[in-house]
Amino acid sequence: EFKIALLAYKCINNYAPKYLKELLHVKSQPQSLSLRNDCDYFLLDVPKVPQLNRTERAFSYAAPIVWNKLPYLLRTCDNLCVFKKKLKTHYFDIAFESL
Repeated sequence: EFKIALLAYKCINNYAPKYLKELLHVKSQPQSLSLRNDCDYFLLDVPKVPQLNRTERAFSYAAPIVWNKLPYLLRTCDNLCVFKKKLKTHYFDIAFESL
Protein backbone atom coordinates (compact mmCIF):
# COMPACT_ATOMS: atom_id res chain seq x y z
CA GLU A 1 0.00 0.00 0.00
CA PHE A 2 2.92 2.36 0.62
CA LYS A 3 4.00 2.33 -3.02
CA ILE A 4 0.45 2.76 -4.29
CA ALA A 5 -0.17 5.71 -1.96
CA LEU A 6 3.13 7.29 -2.95
CA LEU A 7 2.37 6.92 -6.65
CA ALA A 8 -1.12 8.35 -6.14
CA TYR A 9 0.43 11.37 -4.38
CA LYS A 10 2.80 11.87 -7.29
CA CYS A 11 -0.09 11.69 -9.77
CA ILE A 12 -2.18 14.22 -7.88
CA ASN A 13 0.74 16.63 -7.45
CA ASN A 14 2.08 16.40 -11.03
CA TYR A 15 5.21 14.38 -10.25
CA ALA A 16 4.11 11.33 -12.25
CA PRO A 17 3.98 10.70 -16.01
CA LYS A 18 0.88 11.82 -17.88
CA TYR A 19 -0.34 8.29 -18.63
CA LEU A 20 -0.57 7.57 -14.88
CA LYS A 21 -2.15 10.92 -13.99
CA GLU A 22 -4.94 10.22 -16.47
CA LEU A 23 -5.95 7.09 -14.53
CA LEU A 24 -6.95 9.01 -11.38
CA HIS A 25 -9.75 11.53 -11.01
CA VAL A 26 -10.26 13.89 -8.07
CA LYS A 27 -13.80 13.77 -6.73
CA SER A 28 -15.96 16.57 -8.04
CA GLN A 29 -17.19 19.24 -5.66
CA PRO A 30 -20.25 18.21 -3.67
CA GLN A 31 -23.70 19.56 -4.49
CA SER A 32 -24.62 20.34 -0.89
CA LEU A 33 -22.34 21.33 1.94
CA SER A 34 -24.49 19.89 4.71
CA LEU A 35 -22.00 17.27 5.90
CA ARG A 36 -18.51 17.91 7.19
CA ASN A 37 -17.02 15.30 4.87
CA ASP A 38 -18.35 17.22 1.87
CA CYS A 39 -15.57 19.79 2.28
CA ASP A 40 -12.86 17.18 1.67
CA TYR A 41 -11.66 17.90 -1.87
CA PHE A 42 -8.65 15.58 -1.54
CA LEU A 43 -10.52 12.36 -2.26
CA LEU A 44 -10.35 10.35 -5.47
CA ASP A 45 -13.26 8.85 -7.40
CA VAL A 46 -13.33 5.08 -7.04
CA PRO A 47 -14.39 3.36 -10.28
CA LYS A 48 -17.20 0.81 -10.28
CA VAL A 49 -16.38 -2.67 -9.03
CA PRO A 50 -14.61 -4.50 -11.85
CA GLN A 51 -16.23 -7.58 -13.42
CA LEU A 52 -12.97 -9.54 -13.72
CA ASN A 53 -11.13 -10.91 -10.70
CA ARG A 54 -7.71 -9.46 -11.43
CA THR A 55 -8.79 -5.96 -12.33
CA GLU A 56 -9.22 -4.95 -8.68
CA ARG A 57 -5.41 -4.90 -8.52
CA ALA A 58 -5.19 -2.36 -11.35
CA PHE A 59 -3.72 0.99 -10.36
CA SER A 60 -6.81 2.90 -11.52
CA TYR A 61 -8.95 0.88 -9.09
CA ALA A 62 -6.56 0.25 -6.18
CA ALA A 63 -5.03 3.73 -5.89
CA PRO A 64 -8.27 5.61 -5.06
CA ILE A 65 -9.15 3.03 -2.40
CA VAL A 66 -5.72 3.25 -0.75
CA TRP A 67 -5.62 7.06 -1.10
CA ASN A 68 -9.09 7.63 0.37
CA LYS A 69 -8.20 5.53 3.44
CA LEU A 70 -5.34 7.88 4.33
CA PRO A 71 -5.91 10.50 7.03
CA TYR A 72 -6.86 14.00 5.85
CA LEU A 73 -3.62 15.57 7.12
CA LEU A 74 -1.60 13.09 5.10
CA ARG A 75 -3.57 13.65 1.89
CA THR A 76 -3.15 17.42 2.15
CA CYS A 77 0.65 17.33 2.49
CA ASP A 78 2.32 19.72 0.02
CA ASN A 79 5.90 18.42 0.14
CA LEU A 80 6.95 15.03 -1.25
CA CYS A 81 9.64 14.37 1.38
CA VAL A 82 7.29 15.28 4.22
CA PHE A 83 4.57 13.10 2.69
CA LYS A 84 6.92 10.09 2.50
CA LYS A 85 7.97 10.53 6.12
CA LYS A 86 4.40 10.88 7.37
CA LEU A 87 3.24 7.97 5.22
CA LYS A 88 5.91 5.66 6.65
CA THR A 89 5.00 6.76 10.16
CA HIS A 90 1.31 6.15 9.44
CA TYR A 91 1.89 2.60 8.20
CA PHE A 92 4.29 1.80 11.05
CA ASP A 93 1.68 3.01 13.54
CA ILE A 94 -0.90 0.70 11.96
CA ALA A 95 1.50 -2.27 11.91
CA PHE A 96 2.62 -1.89 15.50
CA GLU A 97 -0.52 -0.54 17.20
CA SER A 98 -1.25 -3.90 18.83
CA LEU A 99 2.15 -4.13 20.54
